[in-house]
This record gives sequence, structure tokens and C-alpha cells, in this order.
Amino acid sequence: MSPGPCYPARPLVTLQTPTGPVLVDDGWLDLQTRESIRRSIESEVLPSGFTVLSGQTSSGPPGWFANANMAGYELRVRGPSGEFTLWLFRHYISQGAMDPPSTISYWERLLGGEETRIITDCPDISVREHLRLLPAVTMSPRMQERFREAVGTALGAGWEVIASGIGECPEGWRSTDGGSVYRVEAGHGSEKLTFWFVPRDWIGIRTVQSRAMGSYSDGIYENDLFEVIVDHTDYEWDQKIRNPHLGNSTPSLVNGGFRSQMLVCGSRLREVDSAAAELVRRHCHGPDELCEAARSLVALGVPARTVFLRAVREVWSMEQHLFSGALGLLGGDDSITALCDLLEDSTQDDENRKYIVYALRGHLHPRIGPALQKSLREVETEEPLAAIAAVIAGRGYAPAGQDLLEVMKRVGFSYYGGTIARAVALLHVPGAELEIGKIAEGCRQAGRPSADFETALRLLSSDWGEPGPSVRLLLVPPESPRHGLPMEVVVHAEILSAKAAGERLDSSCFWLGHGSELFVDGKKVADRSHDFGGISQWLRVGDIQELHYDLSRHISEAGRHTLEFTALGSHSKVCAIDVRAVR
Repeated sequence: MSPGPCYPARPLVTLQTPTGPVLVDDGWLDLQTRESIRRSIESEVLPSGFTVLSGQTSSGPPGWFANANMAGYELRVRGPSGEFTLWLFRHYISQGAMDPPSTISYWERLLGGEETRIITDCPDISVREHLRLLPAVTMSPRMQERFREAVGTALGAGWEVIASGIGECPEGWRSTDGGSVYRVEAGHGSEKLTFWFVPRDWIGIRTVQSRAMGSYSDGIYENDLFEVIVDHTDYEWDQKIRNPHLGNSTPSLVNGGFRSQMLVCGSRLREVDSAAAELVRRHCHGPDELCEAARSLVALGVPARTVFLRAVREVWSMEQHLFSGALGLLGGDDSITALCDLLEDSTQDDENRKYIVYALRGHLHPRIGPALQKSLREVETEEPLAAIAAVIAGRGYAPAGQDLLEVMKRVGFSYYGGTIARAVALLHVPGAELEIGKIAEGCRQAGRPSADFETALRLLSSDWGEPGPSVRLLLVPPESPRHGLPMEVVVHAEILSAKAAGERLDSSCFWLGHGSELFVDGKKVADRSHDFGGISQWLRVGDIQELHYDLSRHISEAGRHTLEFTALGSHSKVCAIDVRAVR
């Protein structure tokens, strides 16, 4: 391996910030680099009619922060509709909030041979779209050297780079863009391993099964600027290759990469979809090849809706859940209609139906309720039944209530029976309290755990107090509380509503630990950050979260005491407990 490039010492500059002057590292923005980036902005980024007015060292836009006191570069630009700012930073700048303000857009690009995050407050849609369409990576000599170094660092001692070059499509893949692929071949004695580096927006398909099939990532890894494809044969390579130099995560749409890939491809979905469909048309000549092509597009993170729609209808394989999951994430009338058709298909096995239900969760299409009810009558396996029950309850689809009750009676006590019972209770099906009570009593007599059934009974019969806009609360006081001994209070929080966004009912992040208070005898006693742990979960309508709290250190004497819990505008019923002294 050749040594990495040496860089001169970086100068320190005084940067004016809202809190006063700060001495910071000028980072990669020496004068030569600034000029190179400015030329790139003027020639590659800005459409005609736009002019760069000035440039200066910057700490970044509002709501962002840079690590290690390192500065960026700020350009003031004038266009036909007015002036705006471009902030240019290396990847050490991050969003200060979960989502950036709606007025801020950002992209990862390579400008002047440097990895650059471009951030802008430009209101001109055409400029923002133009920024999105810039190539994510150009295979400059400096970037090629970084790729070779990344391979050497990941593989460790004994390995060396024996060949590299531009323009070869990864083995087993087909693409219209071979020129933006960089291949690095490494060797260790007789063992060889090849890495193909491609831009994040690269589109390709596999027509033969990957040797990495079954690994965490299908041999595809991502970083901020690129993806790397490795056709390895050993599952252990996943752990070795996944590192900051090559990529810690997978771009797979159904394995956590959907959001980041939509930032890359979201502004040109039609173009991406059309290109992927054309590759499949040209290179796939049967269901097996179609299946592998669709699978590779999911793993590569390409939102190829047309291909996935073909695959769910034409492919019968274990991989169908990947295509269903991708369509559920992409949404749209055609996707949901196709998924509902599959869910209503009596020839689908229970396992496939389960994944289709997961894909439909959160969508508001009118076909979903009837499709769920039909599958509820036909599915026999308990796990898919529980998934169907949970989505029916979350949608509040009352017509399926009696069918749910019959399923619950048939399943009875089981691992998934409690989930079905809770769904029946959430719909307040007539006769539910009696039937759930029978199962709960049978559990008690047999010494079996009955917590889910007890919760279902509480949903039907307990006083949940005053509901708020998004949750309602049930406080369950400790049984036989005694002074000086642990006294656990349990709070059940049921999610009543979630934000509707377009065609989806989004799951909401409920931070109950930091949005809640416990009162003993009318006085707030709980230290939220300590006692409730800052619990945060993504929850859907019908979900119930439990909080547990020990009262013993806040009740100093025996006698009658009152308890109340509040969270997110909701109040539990005030409960009275009689604490006895320990004899």
C-alpha cells in the first residue's frame, strides 16, 4: 500500500460567532481549495444568471453544528429572484435537530476534489433541483487513492492492493453507467477479494445470485459519498468490512436505508424508476432473473417502484417480502392496490401475508380494511394473525370486530393470543369483556402469565382518566403497599392518535419519560430524567407503553396517600392508596 497524501499544517482563524470570537481550525479551506471550490460552484452548480458575490469563513447555518471547532466556507450568491447563501463544509458538520428546517436543503457532493456538504437556504426550486442532480462522486485521482487506502485499512495486515481501475461494472451486475465505477482488487497469498466503488445514485441490477446472499448487507455497504459492492463468500466478512472507511451500514431500502436513499434519489424518482425498469427489460428473461434483479435493487437502495410491482405479481419466492416491504415504504395508490390484491389472494401463504400486512401498516387507503378482514378469515398461523389484528385495531376498523373476537376465542392463551385480545378490546367488540375475562381467569387458575389479557380487560373496564390529544393514561397502584418496602406503580399509556401525512398515518415519537409527571399527595415528586429514563419509542395508534416507578422513597409515613400521573396533556384518574406500616 502506498502511504496516504501528506497535508500541510492547517491555519487557525478567528471566527465571529453569536457568543463572540472563537479561534478555530480553518480545516481544508486553504486559499487554493477555496478558489477551486468557488470555480466548481460557478461552473458546475449555479445555472446561468447567477453570480457569486463574496466568500468567507463560516460556522454554518442556524441549527447546525461543527465538531472540533472547524470552520467551513460561506458563499453569498445573487440570482434573478434575489440573494441566498451556500454553506460548504466537510462531513464534520451535522444537523442540530432531528430534521432540518424546511427552508434548508443539503446534499453530499465532491467539489474541487473535496468531499463537501452543500447547504443552502435558496428559495429557488430550480437551483435546489439542480444541486440534487449533481453527480454524488467523481472518480478523481484523489478519491481513487482514498478508495485504495480504505480497502487496505479494512483488510489489515497481509493484504495488499494488486490491481485497480475505472470503468468495470461489478461482476454479475448490469448497468448503463460503467464509467463511474472504481474497482480495487486485493490479495493475500492465493486469496483474492474485489471491491467495486460506485456513487450513491448508481443504478445497476444483478441477474445471477450473489455469493454474499444471506449476509447482513448482501455484500453492499454505504458511506456518505459512495457504496461499495463486495462479492464475498464468508458471512464473517460482513463484520470485517463494515467499518468507517468502507461503510458501517447498508443502503437496503428495507433494512434501514430508505430515508438516506430518498435524500439521494427523491427528487428524480421517475428517472430512477424508468432507468431500473429499462435494465430489467433488457437483461431479465424469466422469473428467476427478475427476482434477482429486484432483490439487488432493494439491496442497492434504488427506489424502483415499477420493478417491485412486477416482482410481487410475477415472482413466487422467499424474497417476495423484500418487494412488499419496499412498496410499502414507497407508498402510492398503485403500490397499495397491488399489496391489497396480494393480501386478498387465498393462494398466498401465511408468512407472505404477514409481511404484506407489515408493509400496509400506517397507510390510509380504503382497500386496506376489507383486505385485512378477508385475510383474517383465511390465515391460520398465529403470528400473522396477531400482525393483522394489530393493524386492524390501529386503524379502528370496526367491521372486522366480530371476526377478531372469533379468532381470539380460537387461539385462546398463547404467545400471540394477548396481542389479539388487546386488539379486540381496543375495538370494544360486543362480548369482548366476557370472553377475555374467561381466558384471563383460566390463566390465573393454571398459574400462567396473563399480563396481556389483564391489560385488555383494563382497556375495556378501567377508568383511564382524562385523555389528552394523543394519549390516555391508566395508573395502576401498588397492591398491599407497605411503608419502607418497594411500592411499584405501573402506568399504561395508550396511543390515541398520530400525525396524518398525505396517504400515510405516521408513527409518532412519544417521549413519555420526558413529557410526564408523577404526583404524590398533589406534589410533583418524579425526577423525569432519572426516574423514567427518558423513554422514547416510535409508537402507532393502539400501541400501549408501560412505565414502572417505585414510590417508596417518596412516601415517608403510613396512611392514606393519593397518586396521579400526567403526560402530553393527559391526566390519569387520581388514585388513593392505604400504606400500612411494616410490623
